[in-house]
Amino acid sequence: MKLREILRGIEGIQRMGLNETEITGLCLDSRKIKKGDLFAALPGTAGDGADYIADALGKGANAVLCMAGAIQQFAASPPAAWLVTEQPTRALAEIAANFYGNAHKKLTIVGVTGTNGKTTVANLLWQLSQQLGHKTGLISTLGNKVGERELVATHTTPDAIQLHELFAQMHEAGC
Repeated sequence: MKLREILRGIEGIQRMGLNETEITGLCLDSRKIKKGDLFAALPGTAGDGADYIADALGKGANAVLCMAGAIQQFAASPPAAWLVTEQPTRALAEIAANFYGNAHKKLTIVGVTGTNGKTTVANLLWQLSQQLGHKTGLISTLGNKVGERELVATHTTPDAIQLHELFAQMHEAGC
């Protein structure tokens, strides 16, 4: 997908580089970068993704999403397309939504909140919907489901990339 398509409708991002850059995936972990990916160098609680930009570029990232200060070390000759914003986490959520075809807008989504029983209630709702003949997806602490297909949950709450990828899989499966 072209970078300009991924950025359609998103404001607050300074673009440096080619809008025609081809992006084949989105990645938060520089160790998992594949050639053609967009690397999101997000600030974190234990570390800063900006520290791994050189590694991601070395592995073939075609674009980098980061905060303004992160690009300074590459200012002389930026080796990729750069997306610079003061709100990279928010920008990543919008980028992931566009990359995965805004599938979340094509689904009916039910959220369960509260102090206790969320996982139980979510699983009961999934089972009930399935028994009523609806193909249903589930994002839960115990795992994720696309229809009857079970997927391992690596985190209690998926990151923006995982979440929008799950929505796309659910939409594609007819959930």
